[in-house]
Amino acid sequence: MNSTSLLSADGLIARHLPRFESRPQQIEMAQAVDRAFAEGSHLLVEAGTGVGKSFAYLVPAILRAVEHEEKIVISTHTIALQEQLVEKDIPFLSSIFPKEFSAALVKGRSNYVGLRRLGRAAQNAGQLFNTGGEVDELTRIERWAKTSRDGSLSDLSFVPKPAVWEKALSDGQDCLGRKCPHFEACFYQKARRRVHRAHLLIVNHAMLLSDLALREQGAAVLPDYDRLILDEAHTLEQAAAGQLGLRVTFAQVQHLLNGLHHERTGKGLLAATLMHRECIPLVKETFDAAETFFAEAAHWQESQGRRNGRVMQPPPIVNRLTPALSRLEQSLKELAGKAADEEEKLSITAAAGRCAELGGGVERWVAQSAPDWVYWIEHRRDRALRVTLGGSPLDIGPTLKRMLFDRVRGVVLTSATLATGPKADFSYLQGRLGVDGAARAALGSPFDFARQVMMHVEADMPDPADTEAFFENVCDRLRRYLPMTQGRAFVLFTSHAMLQRCAEQMSGFCRERGYPLLVQGEGMPRSKMLEAFRTTPNAVLFGADTFWAGVDVPGDALSSVIIVKLPFSAPDDPITEARIERLREEGGNPFMTFQVPEAVLKLRQAFGRLVRTKTDTGIVVILDPRVVTKSYGRTFLESLPKCRTIVNRGV
Repeated sequence: MNSTSLLSADGLIARHLPRFESRPQQIEMAQAVDRAFAEGSHLLVEAGTGVGKSFAYLVPAILRAVEHEEKIVISTHTIALQEQLVEKDIPFLSSIFPKEFSAALVKGRSNYVGLRRLGRAAQNAGQLFNTGGEVDELTRIERWAKTSRDGSLSDLSFVPKPAVWEKALSDGQDCLGRKCPHFEACFYQKARRRVHRAHLLIVNHAMLLSDLALREQGAAVLPDYDRLILDEAHTLEQAAAGQLGLRVTFAQVQHLLNGLHHERTGKGLLAATLMHRECIPLVKETFDAAETFFAEAAHWQESQGRRNGRVMQPPPIVNRLTPALSRLEQSLKELAGKAADEEEKLSITAAAGRCAELGGGVERWVAQSAPDWVYWIEHRRDRALRVTLGGSPLDIGPTLKRMLFDRVRGVVLTSATLATGPKADFSYLQGRLGVDGAARAALGSPFDFARQVMMHVEADMPDPADTEAFFENVCDRLRRYLPMTQGRAFVLFTSHAMLQRCAEQMSGFCRERGYPLLVQGEGMPRSKMLEAFRTTPNAVLFGADTFWAGVDVPGDALSSVIIVKLPFSAPDDPITEARIERLREEGGNPFMTFQVPEAVLKLRQAFGRLVRTKTDTGIVVILDPRVVTKSYGRTFLESLPKCRTIVNRGV
């Protein structure tokens, strides 16, 4: 039994799955994955829409895991893909495979309720929570925990307030381990036991990267594994920059301190006994230091900083916050040493650890001593103080090479979009991710795009640099194209400001035509918007960044994808700006070697939203004239699947 025979027209899968079609691209991908696993080498494989890439890597992964008793990690970016693997693909394969195998979805510890911490929170609810509503939520969590299937947030019927869930969640720093009376019943410990027994571990990129970072320090979240599959690999760099970077906010510090002692209500962890009250003045002192520090950072940014928030050198701000957090940490440690019982000691010790973590983050940001990092401040004017201090490695490739590709043998990176040119050029992504010497395969889609897609390019539009003229013409073109498919359209923007302006301008038109308009940013969560679009006839969805990729609407509900502008990153984004400067310093052409390839990948993702099955048909519209008026435009058009194309040049 091998991957080829299982995926063939008369194979085991075809005999058990109605309407299964054996595809040569799928078999070719499975064979390439087999080779990478056997050789312990790396593989980049672009699998166009319709190839069936999940089966193409799951089948080799299952065979390898079972035959060699190996543990294989599969990492995705989106929850939707995780759900497809865990709830559909893997259960089906498990039902037909002659040999047993097991798979586990790995969730972060904070997703699980901690039974001991929940009970303790219920006992001390009067001291911990500020409102009756919070106490009611905790009571609902208690009732749910008695009957829950897995004790994780996804099984909870409502979204609890962060302040409530934080007191009930499973916390590694506040854990008695085998000494805990709930150890055998503990949802998190049960999940860990399943994870250690499983052949396949399904994780997201954030957890994978957290595990890699911890391994640098001699710890780990995941058990040791032998092979790795990175699906949606085009998102790995973005995920790594966020997960391996630095982020400290005033809200994080405020949340910690209010959890210790809320000045207005007098509630919190330190309100339990008189002995604890000796720490309360230090909490107030730390809160004052935090307010002063973040307010000074915001003022410096407004008065002397760059408009985009990027910080070129450490600002002249006195860091009163880290010393205050350190004093509070030390006081909490001393208090923990006097604690009456082990549970109380753990809760106080966990709070001390959080003080150290936040204080260290502030110190790292103020010092800005990490080489090849970019730093910034985000500040929103509001009644509340909303300040974020951020930092990220400028080039994540060397870090991923050291942490991942030099450590794990047999890493498969796959996506519908990895190449940035018509000749399967993987060099851009390979360089960005630090994966050298990998085998490469570009497998076209089995779909007939020439029959299924008509693409319109509006060559006579004003240049997007002429913002007002471009905006007016966008609305005119939308009035032309939306009736062609009776709504049923995604309109994809690169700017939230233009999205909102177009929504205001087009709302009356859509209402008159009977096209229900769904607008990102108007309060509906992304998942709810997507479900509403799927189930509402003739709907039109105005979406920004998160709708360009990872969205699946097969069938007639989506018949038109309208791309307003080429998806170039804002050049004044701190990370983008710093990368452009670095490439210029090295004598390169940042526009052609960085900005264009990045935008090409995103455009290809947007195009891929339209055709999800062999029966889907529709139109793709590009309103940005630069794809035909600029020399680099050919790179964009040649990267897309070959389809019928009409270039509208006006009169």
